[in-house]
Amino acid sequence: MDEMKQLVTRHSAFWSAFFLGMASPLVVGQVNRYPYPYESELDAMRGDWIRVGGDLTRAIEAGDVKEVA
Repeated sequence: MDEMKQLVTRHSAFWSAFFLGMASPLVVGQVNRYPYPYESELDAMRGDWIRVGGDLTRAIEAGDVKEVA
């Protein structure tokens, strides 16, 4: 009986994933429900680079970066 239950569970998981995969093209065209916090992708990238630069500067000033010979 347990084998049959496992088989049915595996099959239902397969079909569930199959139909979600078939419906995925519909999700691609969906409007994002969560607003993007930046005006543009360029603005977001710029902010990322500023944060990375700040992290590198703090690491260098703290002496966490070791020289490679």
